[in-house]
Amino acid sequence: MDIERGSKENSMRYKEEGNTAFKHGNYQKAVESYTKAIELNESESVFYSNRARCYKAMRMFDLAYEDAKVAVEMDDKNIKAHALLGQCLAEKGKLEPGIERLETAHARLMKSLTLCAGQKKQEYEKELQRNILRLRKLIWFKKDEALRKRKLDMLANIKRLMARDSSLNEEERTKKYEDIVELLGNPSVIPERTVPDYLCCQISHDLMEDPVTTQSGYTYERSNLRDHLAKNGNIDPVTRDSINPTHIFPNLNVKQAIEAFLKECPWGFEFKKNEDYHSITCLLYTSDAADDLLCVDLGGRRIIK
Repeated sequence: MDIERGSKENSMRYKEEGNTAFKHGNYQKAVESYTKAIELNESESVFYSNRARCYKAMRMFDLAYEDAKVAVEMDDKNIKAHALLGQCLAEKGKLEPGIERLETAHARLMKSLTLCAGQKKQEYEKELQRNILRLRKLIWFKKDEALRKRKLDMLANIKRLMARDSSLNEEERTKKYEDIVELLGNPSVIPERTVPDYLCCQISHDLMEDPVTTQSGYTYERSNLRDHLAKNGNIDPVTRDSINPTHIFPNLNVKQAIEAFLKECPWGFEFKKNEDYHSITCLLYTSDAADDLLCVDLGGRRIIK
C-alpha cells in the first residue's frame, strides 16, 4: 500500500514537472515528464491527455491522437481529450481528399460541447462553439472544392463527347456547350461571397456573434461596443448621441438570423475575402495551459477550467 501510494505521489510530481515545462514551451521535456508519470501510474486519463497536448504542440498528430484516444477510453468524460481527438482528426483530415475524418472530428468536438453542458461548464461552451464553426467552415470549403472538381470533370467529358458528334458543326457545338456550362454553373469561376450588412457590426463591419442594440436602435457586437464605450464614453458609435450603458439589450432576432445564415453558409464565420480551406489554420491550439485548463481555443487563446 505504501509503495502504491508512493508511486502515485511521484507520478503527480512528474505531472507537475510536465505542466511547468509545457508552460515554458519545453514540450519535449514535458513529454518526458508525463511519460514518467504514466510509467508510475497508468490509470490516470489526464496524464495521457496532457502528453497528447504536447505531441500536438509539436505537430506530432499521430502520437497526439493515440494518447488522446487512450485518455478517452479511460475516462469518457475527459473534455480535453475529446477536444484533442477532434483537433488531431481535423488537422489530419484537412490534407485528405475526403471529409470523413473531418466529420469524425466534428463529432468529437460536439461530444466535448455536450460534456461541458453535462458538467455545468458553460463558461467553455462559447469557445467550443466557435471552434465547431471553424470546422464546419473547413468542411464546407472541402465539399465546395470537391463539387467544383466533379463539375470540371463532367464538362471535360461532355466536351469530348460533343467533339465526336458529327451531327453538330463547330458553332452549334460551342453554343450547346456554353448552354450546359450556364446550366451547371462555371466551376472555374468562384462566385463572390459577402456577408449581409444587417448581420455585421456597425463598428467592425464583421459578422456578429453576440449582437446587442443600444437605445438608438443600432446593433453592434457586444465586445466592440464595450471597447468603444470604454474609450469614447457613453456615445453611440453611429449617431454620436449620448446613450445609457444600462439600456443595451441582446438582439435576439439578429442572433437567430446569424445562426440561420451560418447554418446555410458556414464560410461566413470569421469571413475573409478570397479565403479557402488552406488558409484556415485555427484548428491548432497554441495554449500554454497546464493540465487543469481546458485547451479548446484553437485560435490561440486559453480558457481556464
